Amino acid sequence: MSAKITPITTAPAAFTGIVEKVNEVIAANPPLQAGKGIAITDAKENRMISIKLTADDINQALDLAQHPFRIVNASTSTPAAKVRVIYGTVNNFVPTIAGVSLFTTPPPALTVVTGTVYLDATVDGAGAVTAVIISNAASTPSDTTTRKYKTIGSVTVTSNAVTAISQSVKTSLTLYLCNGTAIWES
Repeated sequence: MSAKITPITTAPAAFTGIVEKVNEVIAANPPLQAGKGIAITDAKENRMISIKLTADDINQALDLAQHPFRIVNASTSTPAAKVRVIYGTVNNFVPTIAGVSLFTTPPPALTVVTGTVYLDATVDGAGAVTAVIISNAASTPSDTTTRKYKTIGSVTVTSNAVTAISQSVKTSLTLYLCNGTAIWES
C-alpha cells in the first residue's frame, strides 16, 4: 500500500479535536510516513497508523468533546488564571466570551478570579433572549428586569492558577420568564 494519506475531512462532532491533531500530524509529514511519532503497519488489506500524541494533546481534544457548558482549565504560563467553556446554547443562542462565540475551536478563554462562572442573558421587554455572554465574578449578580443570570460553575484561583473547578450546569438551557422571574430549564 503506497497511497498517500490524506487529511480527515469528516468525523463526528465529538472527535473534532482529535481529528484536528491527526490532520496537523499529516500536514507536518507529507507524505505521511513512519518516524517523528508515527508508526505505520501495513497488512494485506489495511494500514494501521499510530500517532504519538502528548497527554496534553489528548486531554485538549477530549475536553472539546464534553458536555455543554463544561468549564475547563485553560491556564497557560502567562500570569492569569483562565478557563474555557465548552459550547452550549441558551434558547438557541450561542454565548460569547469577550465577543467571541463559544462555537469556535478552541473556545475563547475567560480570565477568572475565585468565584462563579455564569451566563448573563439579556432579555427584551417581551422576555425574549437577545444575547448571552459568559462572565466571572466573586458571585453571580442578581437578576434585573433586562438581565438574567445563571451560575454554570465555580472556580478557585490560587497564585494566578485555577486550582479547582466545580460544575453546576451540564446541558444546554432554555430561559423562560414568568412575571419577570427567570426560570432556567435543561
